[in-house]
Amino acid sequence: MKWTPGQPVALSDEDKSAWDDRVERAERFAKPYHLQWEASLERYTTGRAADAHAVNPLLDFRHVEAKKAQLFYQTPEVQLIPVDPKIEKLPIQQFLPLRQKVLNYKLGPDAANVKREVHATLFDALSSSGFLALKIGYETRTVEVEQEPQISIDPMTGEMQVMELPPVEVPVWERCFISKIPPKRLLIPHDFKGHVYDDAAWLGIKGVMPLTLARQQPGWDIPDDYRGTTERDETRFTHQASAEGSAQADPQVPYTEIWYRAALFDPDVVHPGLYRCLILVEGLDAPVKHVDSPYHRVDPMGRMTGDSMVGSPIHLGTLRDLTDSAYVPSDLTIGAQLSEELTKFRTQQVRGRDRRQPITVFDTENLDQDTITKIEANRGPIPLPAGALGGGVDRLFATIGTGSEPRDNYTAQDYIQRDYETALGLGSNQQGVAVRKRQTATEARIVQGNSDARAEAERDRLREYFVQLVRKFDAVLQQYLGPEELTNILGQQAAQLWEQWKALPGRYLYKIQPDSGVHVDAVQYRAQALDEYNLLRKDPQVNTAVLLEKVARALNYDPQQFVAPPPEPRADAPNMSVSFKAEDLVHPVSGRVMLDLLVQSGYELAEDTIARLKQYHDAVGQQLGMGPTVSQGGVAGMIPPTPHGGAAPTMDVVNRHQQERTGGVQGMGVL
Repeated sequence: MKWTPGQPVALSDEDKSAWDDRVERAERFAKPYHLQWEASLERYTTGRAADAHAVNPLLDFRHVEAKKAQLFYQTPEVQLIPVDPKIEKLPIQQFLPLRQKVLNYKLGPDAANVKREVHATLFDALSSSGFLALKIGYETRTVEVEQEPQISIDPMTGEMQVMELPPVEVPVWERCFISKIPPKRLLIPHDFKGHVYDDAAWLGIKGVMPLTLARQQPGWDIPDDYRGTTERDETRFTHQASAEGSAQADPQVPYTEIWYRAALFDPDVVHPGLYRCLILVEGLDAPVKHVDSPYHRVDPMGRMTGDSMVGSPIHLGTLRDLTDSAYVPSDLTIGAQLSEELTKFRTQQVRGRDRRQPITVFDTENLDQDTITKIEANRGPIPLPAGALGGGVDRLFATIGTGSEPRDNYTAQDYIQRDYETALGLGSNQQGVAVRKRQTATEARIVQGNSDARAEAERDRLREYFVQLVRKFDAVLQQYLGPEELTNILGQQAAQLWEQWKALPGRYLYKIQPDSGVHVDAVQYRAQALDEYNLLRKDPQVNTAVLLEKVARALNYDPQQFVAPPPEPRADAPNMSVSFKAEDLVHPVSGRVMLDLLVQSGYELAEDTIARLKQYHDAVGQQLGMGPTVSQGGVAGMIPPTPHGGAAPTMDVVNRHQQERTGGVQGMGVL
């Protein structure tokens, strides 16, 4: 099968018309959902309505911001586990840490900044669309550079030959990126009803960009006489902005970017995992770009290579499922009725309090309007007409009470808010709000456990989405990461090793370090670091320097100044103490050892004594069938094996308080 990544693919007029129809159907199907999304965003953003008496209790705002932090606090650390048998004999332990370092760096704030993009799309999933929508890819800007002519010598004639080489495109800027897709720009086939969005026949992005920027897009074929067709971007939320405020100064190019599974539309393509990129521009009859996906490649047998992206570069996900629908309601869409009910209830409370304010009435016969105004403003002293106080102050004005607010009004408010929190799975405990309610420790623990189970289920759903995102992003890095950037990250030697491994790509299992994306309190983090040091410090297989560096960071010290270099190892002089009896010297094995120790220790023995003892040892050894037992320099024969030392001694408790941490409530015992 012919498959050339990035090369143009022909598209007939009939196929172009069919794609226009698919895009139009997807847009028409999505428009009713756009109205729901805009209503949810309005409740989130409107701090105060136009009516002076209307009250927004910010229930939606509080929920989104608290839950977003609970689900994804920071970028998790990614771990790689090779699963491809082709790389079993290669130095995994040497290469894998380098690959993990590059991947985690490129996910960090100095590169793709995946935390910012995940937070942005997580906001959409909670507040408006219900979608987690990100795009993974690579983009570059190149300049054309002339090549030096190639000079060669003809071996037959010896004449010099000059071959002109065509100019080459040299990148001057490039990046591997992860970017959020605005919800209104997302296109999903109208007949797709699942939640594994990589199974969809195609996914698209509806966008608008300035004409000058569109002409700079690599591979876009825009005619010179094209001038754009709009001045307004209808693919974004305006947040009640006026039509004049949303207009653009430069001509705008409306475009549709489609990534489709080629095997479903081209009978010549066999592999179902290969994608094509199609870009249509409004006002042009032909596509400006139609190429085989540069992120998907095949080997000569037609199988997808190990460095290919698995799935679409448009990466979609949700936090929950809805049967037979690709559109899943967000948290704010589900809680809209309760949020509006609480807003209405609080507004009625404000208006009721205004109506129940005490009313003061004045005697206008004895008080003129100027005096009444001064009394209302409480500006004194206030002169009164002569004789006005003759009948007492009560005759001049009186206060009329209007009653108090019923207690059940506040109870109803508690019910509404509790229903909202129960429906969306984020109560006061998860938001860090103390609730003054009499509750036993067991009840509090049960409630907290149930809430954590619900939150953990959604967090696990987000983790799966993140791992799939990292797998796709790593495929882009594998194909496009250049040697200069690798040298900056890994150093010269490590970058050379990476280049060798790029020729042997393999499949990996991508995992994230447990709890690395969850917020950990500073005091808890310090205590954990110290506990790890206390428990692992004496283990001979543990790298002590790593533990010390973690403790230094937890205590806000510079690890380079905090951790001293290890002392140079020194060989201690042998220190022995030997005790033996005179009869030990006649033993065929230990006797010769004792004799050598005496001589080497400086004891002076007669030469004939030494000779007779050696002859005796050899004679006894031969009688016992042991053969020669010793040599001139010392023991060379059989020596009884060293007896087993017994069980290892019991370790002392490093921190006795550690044993007392049960995780339960004080005074309740261990359940």
